[in-house]
Amino acid sequence: MALGRNFSTRASCPPDRASNRRAAGLPSLRPPRLLAVFPLPMTSAQIRQSFLDFFHQQKHTIVPSSSLLPDSPGLLFTNDGMNQFVPIFLGDRAPDVSKWAGVRPSSDTRAADTQKCIRAGGKH
Repeated sequence: MALGRNFSTRASCPPDRASNRRAAGLPSLRPPRLLAVFPLPMTSAQIRQSFLDFFHQQKHTIVPSSSLLPDSPGLLFTNDGMNQFVPIFLGDRAPDVSKWAGVRPSSDTRAADTQKCIRAGGKH
Protein backbone atom coordinates (compact mmCIF):
# COMPACT_ATOMS: atom_id res chain seq x y z
CA MET A 1 0.00 0.00 0.00
CA ALA A 2 1.55 3.26 -1.08
CA LEU A 3 1.21 6.12 1.33
CA GLY A 4 2.04 9.73 0.80
CA ARG A 5 5.43 10.65 2.19
CA ASN A 6 3.82 12.80 4.94
CA PHE A 7 1.82 10.01 6.54
CA SER A 8 3.00 7.24 8.81
CA THR A 9 2.05 3.63 8.21
CA ARG A 10 -0.32 3.69 11.19
CA ALA A 11 -3.72 5.06 10.27
CA SER A 12 -4.19 6.68 13.69
CA CYS A 13 -1.12 8.93 13.40
CA PRO A 14 -1.51 12.37 11.87
CA PRO A 15 1.03 13.69 9.39
CA ASP A 16 4.33 14.83 10.84
CA ARG A 17 3.71 18.56 10.67
CA ALA A 18 7.14 19.47 12.04
CA SER A 19 8.80 17.60 9.15
CA ASN A 20 6.51 19.35 6.67
CA ARG A 21 7.39 22.77 8.11
CA ARG A 22 11.12 21.99 8.09
CA ALA A 23 10.94 20.75 4.48
CA ALA A 24 9.15 23.95 3.49
CA GLY A 25 11.78 26.07 5.30
CA LEU A 26 9.25 27.32 7.87
CA PRO A 27 10.01 27.74 11.59
CA SER A 28 8.71 25.20 14.07
CA LEU A 29 5.40 25.86 15.83
CA ARG A 30 6.82 24.55 19.10
CA PRO A 31 7.83 27.21 21.61
CA PRO A 32 11.60 27.50 21.99
CA ARG A 33 13.16 25.64 24.89
CA LEU A 34 14.08 28.11 27.57
CA LEU A 35 17.35 27.75 29.41
CA ALA A 36 17.08 27.74 33.16
CA VAL A 37 18.04 31.00 34.86
CA PHE A 38 20.36 29.06 37.15
CA PRO A 39 21.62 26.08 35.15
CA LEU A 40 23.37 24.53 38.15
CA PRO A 41 22.19 24.44 41.76
CA MET A 42 23.62 27.27 43.84
CA THR A 43 25.47 26.68 47.07
CA SER A 44 24.33 28.48 50.22
CA ALA A 45 27.40 30.75 50.00
CA GLN A 46 26.47 31.70 46.41
CA ILE A 47 22.88 32.44 47.46
CA ARG A 48 24.09 34.64 50.33
CA GLN A 49 26.52 36.46 48.06
CA SER A 50 23.92 37.08 45.34
CA PHE A 51 21.57 38.47 48.02
CA LEU A 52 24.27 40.84 49.29
CA ASP A 53 25.34 41.84 45.76
CA PHE A 54 21.73 42.69 44.85
CA PHE A 55 21.28 44.97 47.85
CA HIS A 56 24.70 46.59 47.36
CA GLN A 57 23.60 47.47 43.80
CA GLN A 58 20.52 49.10 45.38
CA LYS A 59 22.85 51.37 47.43
CA HIS A 60 22.69 49.41 50.70
CA THR A 61 25.72 49.23 52.99
CA ILE A 62 26.68 45.59 53.47
CA VAL A 63 27.24 44.93 57.17
CA PRO A 64 29.18 41.86 58.32
CA SER A 65 27.53 39.34 60.60
CA SER A 66 27.81 40.33 64.26
CA SER A 67 28.55 38.06 67.20
CA LEU A 68 26.21 35.20 68.09
CA LEU A 69 26.43 36.46 71.68
CA PRO A 70 24.76 39.87 71.44
CA ASP A 71 25.79 43.00 73.29
CA SER A 72 22.34 43.26 74.88
CA PRO A 73 21.30 42.34 78.42
CA GLY A 74 17.86 41.19 77.23
CA LEU A 75 19.10 38.55 74.78
CA LEU A 76 20.84 35.25 75.44
CA PHE A 77 21.86 34.81 71.77
CA THR A 78 21.39 36.45 68.39
CA ASN A 79 18.05 35.38 66.95
CA ASP A 80 17.85 37.65 63.88
CA GLY A 81 19.87 40.08 61.79
CA MET A 82 18.63 43.25 63.47
CA ASN A 83 20.37 43.15 66.85
CA GLN A 84 23.29 45.37 65.83
CA PHE A 85 20.80 48.00 64.60
CA VAL A 86 18.77 48.27 67.83
CA PRO A 87 20.61 51.41 69.09
CA ILE A 88 19.78 53.12 65.77
CA PHE A 89 16.11 52.06 65.97
CA LEU A 90 15.86 53.37 69.53
CA GLY A 91 17.49 56.69 68.58
CA ASP A 92 20.51 56.12 70.83
CA ARG A 93 22.91 56.21 67.86
CA ALA A 94 22.99 58.06 64.55
CA PRO A 95 22.51 55.93 61.42
CA ASP A 96 26.20 55.72 60.48
CA VAL A 97 26.49 52.12 59.25
CA SER A 98 28.72 53.06 56.30
CA LYS A 99 31.42 53.98 58.83
CA TRP A 100 31.30 50.70 60.80
CA ALA A 101 34.28 48.34 60.66
CA GLY A 102 34.26 45.70 57.94
CA VAL A 103 31.37 47.08 55.88
CA ARG A 104 31.03 47.53 52.11
CA PRO A 105 29.98 51.19 52.41
CA SER A 106 27.14 52.89 50.60
CA SER A 107 24.16 54.58 52.30
CA ASP A 108 23.99 55.28 56.04
CA THR A 109 20.23 54.71 56.09
CA ARG A 110 20.14 51.44 54.12
CA ALA A 111 21.85 48.27 55.28
CA ALA A 112 21.79 44.56 54.48
CA ASP A 113 23.44 41.60 56.12
CA THR A 114 23.38 37.83 56.31
CA GLN A 115 23.48 37.48 60.07
CA LYS A 116 24.48 34.20 61.64
CA CYS A 117 21.81 33.34 64.18
CA ILE A 118 20.47 30.63 66.44
CA ARG A 119 16.91 29.46 65.95
CA ALA A 120 15.22 27.86 68.91
CA GLY A 121 11.73 26.44 69.23
CA GLY A 122 9.09 28.17 71.30
CA LYS A 123 8.52 31.84 71.94
CA HIS A 124 11.43 34.23 71.99
